[in-house]
Amino acid sequence: HIESIMRMSEAHAKMHLREYVRDDDMDASIGMMLESFIGAQKFSVRRTLRRSFAKFLSSGEDKAHLLLHILQEMMRNEAMYQTIRQRQRGESDVGVGTLEVP
Repeated sequence: HIESIMRMSEAHAKMHLREYVRDDDMDASIGMMLESFIGAQKFSVRRTLRRSFAKFLSSGEDKAHLLLHILQEMMRNEAMYQTIRQRQRGESDVGVGTLEVP
C-alpha cells in the first residue's frame, strides 16, 4: 500500500503541474486511500472506522464554495469586458449574447 500512496502522491503533484511531491500531495493520497478502504466496508464497520480515522480524513473546510465564488467573479468580469468592448465598437445590441474569447 505504501507504493500505491507514493504513486497517488506523484499523480496528485502532476495534476497540480509540479515536478515534486509536497506534504499536501501525501495527505491527499492518504485521504483517498482511507476513504476507499472505509467505503468498501459494511455500514456498521464504516461508521466505526470513520470515527477512528476522523483526524486523518478531515481536510478542513470544503473549498467548493470558494471555487464557485471565483468562477462567478470571473464570469462577471468577462461579461463586463464584453459589454464595454461592444459599446466601444458602437454595436447597438449589447444584450445577452455569446462571449468572445480573444
